[in-house]
Amino acid sequence: MNKISKILTILIILSGIIFLDGCVKEKFKAPAFVAPHVTFQANTSIAALRANLPVTTAPAGTVIPITGNVIIEGIVVADDRGGNYYEEIVIQDTSAGIEVLLNGSDLYTKYPVGQRVFIKCQGLYLGNYGYALQIGLCNNKTIEKIPPVDFDTYIFPDSLPGNPPAPISFSLISAISAKYVDMLVQFNTVHFNAPEVGELFAYQSVNNTSHQLIDKASSGSLTVYTSKYADFSADKVPGGKGNIIGILTYYKGYELYVRTINDVIPTSGWIFQ
Repeated sequence: MNKISKILTILIILSGIIFLDGCVKEKFKAPAFVAPHVTFQANTSIAALRANLPVTTAPAGTVIPITGNVIIEGIVVADDRGGNYYEEIVIQDTSAGIEVLLNGSDLYTKYPVGQRVFIKCQGLYLGNYGYALQIGLCNNKTIEKIPPVDFDTYIFPDSLPGNPPAPISFSLISAISAKYVDMLVQFNTVHFNAPEVGELFAYQSVNNTSHQLIDKASSGSLTVYTSKYADFSADKVPGGKGNIIGILTYYKGYELYVRTINDVIPTSGWIFQ
C-alpha cells in the first residue's frame, strides 16, 4: 500500500467513527424534562380534613377512615433530607398542616420542601399522635405508612418545587396553640436553657435528645426535639439569643422539630461554639 492509499484509508476510518459517534449521540439523546402537572383540583382544605378528628379531645391512637372523594392540596414544608424526619413529609396550605406517612427513604428527591402536592384521600386514614395528625393506611386499627407501590395512587406532585410558605412568626411561646401544630413556625429572640448550651443537639446513646427553648419574656418553654440520625446531631447547641424555625408538634407538651441546622438562623444572634 502506497502512502496516498494509507492516507485515504485513515480518512475513511475517521469519517466512519465520526458518523457512528453522531448516530450514537442522536440515538441516546436525553429526553426533555417535563414538569408534573395535575389536572384536577383540591376540594377540601387541610383544616376541614383535620376537623374530622379533633386532636385535643380524641383518645390517643384514634384512627378513622377518610370517606368520600376528598382531595387536599399543600406545599411540602418538611422532608427527610436533614434526617430529623424519617419516612414522612409534612404539608400545609393556608389553613393548617398535616403529616403524611410514607414507607420509603430519600423522600426529598420526589417530595422536596417547596413542592406542591395533591393528595387523593379516599382509601386513606387519619390518625392522631398527640396533637399531630397523620395521613396513612390502617392495619389492625393502627395508622401505618403508605408503601412505595401506592405513592402514585394517592400523592400527585404538581409543577417544579418553589419556595415554601413563610413560617408563622411568634415572639412569645405562650402564644402558640393546637391550631398551629404540623405547621412551619418561627420563634424570635429565644434562647436555649443555659445549662444545655454547648451540648450536642442529639447524642448517639439515645434515639432522641430534647433541649429547652425559652423566649425573651420567659412566658414558657418549648422542647427542641432532635433525632440521633439528624445530620446536625453532632452540632452544638448555641448560646446567645436568636431566631429558630421548625415544625410545631405536641406530645405531652409542645415540641419543635428543626429540619436542618439552617433552621437555627445563623444571622439572627446565635453564638455557635
